[in-house]
Amino acid sequence: MPTLDVKRFEGVDPVVAAFLSTLEFGRGRLVANIKDLTTEQLDKKPAGFKNSVASLAVHVAATEVAFAHRFMGKPVPEDLLVEFPPHKMTDPLPEVTGLTAQEVVGRLERSRSMLLEAVQGLKAADLRQEIALGPDRTASFEWLLALLPVHLASHTGHIQMIVQHL
Repeated sequence: MPTLDVKRFEGVDPVVAAFLSTLEFGRGRLVANIKDLTTEQLDKKPAGFKNSVASLAVHVAATEVAFAHRFMGKPVPEDLLVEFPPHKMTDPLPEVTGLTAQEVVGRLERSRSMLLEAVQGLKAADLRQEIALGPDRTASFEWLLALLPVHLASHTGHIQMIVQHL
C-alpha cells in the first residue's frame, strides 16, 4: 500500500504537504494510464463517452494552473490559455487533439510545477483564507486544495474507463 510521501515536500507546511503528496500519488496513476497511448488513442471518444483521454488530462492540468493562479491572486496569463484551456462547469470540456502522450504528460508536469510554486509558502493558517470564485461564491484555500485530489481521481477514473474501450 502506498504511503503519503510528505518528506518530498521538505520546508512545506505539513498540512499542505499532505495535500500535495496525495496529488502526486494521483498524478502517478493518471500518467500510468496515458503514457503509452498513441495520439489516435488519446484523441478517440469511444461510443458513449463525451470526452477523449487528451481532453480530460489537459483539463486536469488546466484546473491546476487555474487554482495555482488563484492561490497567487493573479489571473492566468493569456499565453497559458492555449496550452491550458479554461473551462466553465456549465460548458463541455475544450476539445484537445493531436498531442502525443509525451506532450500531455509534459502539460501535467508543467501544471504541477506551477501549483507547487504557488502553494509552497502556504502555512496551515493560510488555508482558511477565502478567495473569490465568482461574483457570489468564495472558497478557502483548504477547500480548493482538498478538491484537487477529488477532481484528479474523478477524471483519472473517466480516463481508465475510456482506455478500456480503446
